[in-house]
Amino acid sequence: MQKLQRAGFDRVLPSVWSRGTTFHASFYAPVEPQLKKAGLDLDPICAIAEEGLKRGIKVMPWFDEYGLMEPSDSEVVQRTPEWVLAQSNGQRWMKMHGNHRMAWLNPAHPAVRNRLIGLVVETLKRCSMYGL
Repeated sequence: MQKLQRAGFDRVLPSVWSRGTTFHASFYAPVEPQLKKAGLDLDPICAIAEEGLKRGIKVMPWFDEYGLMEPSDSEVVQRTPEWVLAQSNGQRWMKMHGNHRMAWLNPAHPAVRNRLIGLVVETLKRCSMYGL
C-alpha cells in the first residue's frame, strides 16, 4: 500500500472471491486453498482496507464474476446441481484454465443470488470499506 500511495494511487479494488473460493473465512464459500494452506491468521481484505485508510486510499472490494465459476467437482456443484448452467447439449461443465473442468452457477437462480449477496454483506460486516 505504501508503494501504491507513493505512486499516486487513490483506489484499490481487491478481489474478495474468485472461482468459487474466498480470501477470508466465509459461511458461503470455501477459503482459497493457497491461503488456507498458508495458515495465515490474516483477513487480507480487511488488512488492505485498514492500510488504505491510513494512507488515504479508498478500498473498494471486487466480487469477480469468476466467483460464479466453480470446479465441476466442487462441493457446491455436486450438492446443488440445479444451480449449474447447462449448454444446449446438456453439458454442465467446460474446460478452462488449462484442462480443468469448470461449471458456471446460474445467476438467475435465487439461491445463487442469495449466496452472492451473502458474500457481499458478510464482507462489509467484517470490516469497513472506506471507498464506499
